[in-house]
This record gives sequence, C-alpha cells and structure tokens, in this order.
Amino acid sequence: MLTALLIAALFSTQGPNKDLTMELRDPNTGETSALALQRSERLEDPKLSPKVFDGKKWEFDWLTAGYGLPVANGQMELRFRIYSQERKPGKDIALEVAAMDLRMWQLLNHKYKIDHADVDKGLRLVDEYLCWGGEAGGEQTMGEDVEGGHVRRANTIYIYDIASFKDPMEMAREVAHEYGHAVLPAVGGFRTPEDWANGYLGERLFLRWLRDASETGRIDQGSTMGASFQSLDKWVHTNVDPLVVDAASHAPDKTILGGSGQKAMNAYMGLVLYADSVLPNQVVARSFKLTGSTSATDYPAALVEAASEGSFTLTIPNLLYGKKLWLPLGKSKVQGATVVVRKGAWAQVLPSSSSVIILAPGT
Repeated sequence: MLTALLIAALFSTQGPNKDLTMELRDPNTGETSALALQRSERLEDPKLSPKVFDGKKWEFDWLTAGYGLPVANGQMELRFRIYSQERKPGKDIALEVAAMDLRMWQLLNHKYKIDHADVDKGLRLVDEYLCWGGEAGGEQTMGEDVEGGHVRRANTIYIYDIASFKDPMEMAREVAHEYGHAVLPAVGGFRTPEDWANGYLGERLFLRWLRDASETGRIDQGSTMGASFQSLDKWVHTNVDPLVVDAASHAPDKTILGGSGQKAMNAYMGLVLYADSVLPNQVVARSFKLTGSTSATDYPAALVEAASEGSFTLTIPNLLYGKKLWLPLGKSKVQGATVVVRKGAWAQVLPSSSSVIILAPGT
C-alpha cells in the first residue's frame, strides 16, 4: 500500500523510460491482490475513444493499467485500463484513479464476489477515459470498441473536463458513481435524479466501505483520490446514514419503490444500504441475483428469499443500536429479539440481546 506521498516520491526518483508499479494489499486480508502499472512511454498509436464526439473519436496517448488477483488460478488479470490525454510529472491523476478503482474492485469482490464478467459475460475489463473536453462530470456506457481491427464489447467510463477535477471528495464521489454504473445491478425506471440507481448506490456503498477501511488504517488517502477519512466520514454521515435509518424504520413500500423520482430511488438505495449494514455479505449478494428484473419493487421479495436460505447472526451497527428494526423475516424465526408486528414477509423486531440470530425455516 502506497501513500500519496510515496507515490509522488516514486515519480521523482524513477528515471526516464521507467514504468511505475504500485502494489495494493487487500483491505480485508492484507494480501497483495491488485497491481497498478503505469507505462512511462507514450502509446505508439493513440487509443481512440469508442464514443464519437462531434463527428470524431478523441485520442488518448497514455495508459495506466490495473490488475486484480482472481481466485481461480492465482494469476493477476487485467481489470482496468485508464487512458489519459496528458501525463503530468510529480502527481498523475490516472494513477490515483487506478488506485481507487482497484480498491473498489477489491472490496466488491471480497464482500459480494462480484467481478466485471458478472455484468456482461466474459467482459473482464472496465476502460476509463480521462478527457480534456466535455462538461465536467462523468458517463458510463456499454457498447462496442474497435481494437486491432476487431470489434469487442466494452464497459466504458468517461470522466470529462479533467482540468476541473480537483476537489478530492468530489473526485472520489465521481469515480465511485461511474464505477457503480459499471458493476452494480441495473435498477432503473427513474426520471430523477437519473434513469438508473446504480451510480448513486455506488457512491454510497463504495465510499462507506472506503471510509471504514480508512478508519482502521487499511487504506490511505492515496486510494481515495486524496479525500481524508474526515471528509469521507462526513460525507457518509450526510448521504448514507439517513437512508439506512429510514429503511430500518419502515417496512418496504412498493408504492414508494414504484415511483420515478428521488424518493423512490432513496427508498431502494436505503434498503440495499440497510441490508449491507445488518445482513451477511452472502445474503446481500444473493439478493442481487434473485431480484430478476430492473424494477426496485422486486427487491424486497428478493431480500426475503435470500435471507430465508440459511441461518445467520445479524450485525447491528451503532447507528441502529437500541432501535426497532424491520427485517426480511419471511417464515424464519428470530432469537435475541421480540417480534413487535408483522407486515407480510417483513417483521419489526426489538433486539433484546447483542446477538440477534435469524433461524431459517425448518431449523
């Protein structure tokens, strides 16, 4: 794990024509499971953007690659390619983007066993283009790219007006948002704030995970675009915690979830974030697969089904300690808590113990 200071030092001590390598230890296991490699030489043939802008494709001269360690064969495989239109000595934003991308990939893969190929079968790469032009912000697309005369599927992120990309917290938010679009389940049908929820959900999931890893010292600011723990913590308290508390306080409402505005998206995101707060990782991951549609209204039933497949112990964070909680109980039983009221497959419970156990049906 490299600090931002050490990254800068490496730039200053590496001579010309030296590729830069950065190893990243897994925040959960401590083992080296990711690697960023920045090519020192300009690409012989500039990479052309898959997207056409005003009748032409933009050219990108520089490449930073991110490799991840899959469970299957123990060999690191290419997961990210970050293309830049400039390369600045001393501190290069492409390397920071690569570090944060790899951190998010490590956490997502460890917690939910989700990899890029799960989004589009066989598609292991996410390509990211850091652009001079365009309106400040980002965009993620699934489409086609032409390389070496061959057409291939491409999972692509663009970050525009890179010169304006300076505030560390805003940079971290934007990188997390677009990666959320690239890898999280597509739940949509919204008109505001945008069509699909996985970008805003990505912000909240990834930044909370990164905040937690930062708090324990498992990662540093070099993995969060320079955003400090204090900045991440404040952002999470403002943008994540209220959604979690609201979801814990009410049974899912299909009428709200079926809406097309911010309230509906917040209800869906809150439910996922709440599940991520109290349920085992494998249950949340399973709920994504069981949803079976792009509609937020189908997610509560998927959570119930996933939670009914086995017994487990709840994790109750300080944020929810002492509160009544709505749980996807289904036909499961609960130990260490009193059922206050039921509403379909969901039940409001009052924990009476620090260890609340959900017992699968038939247990």
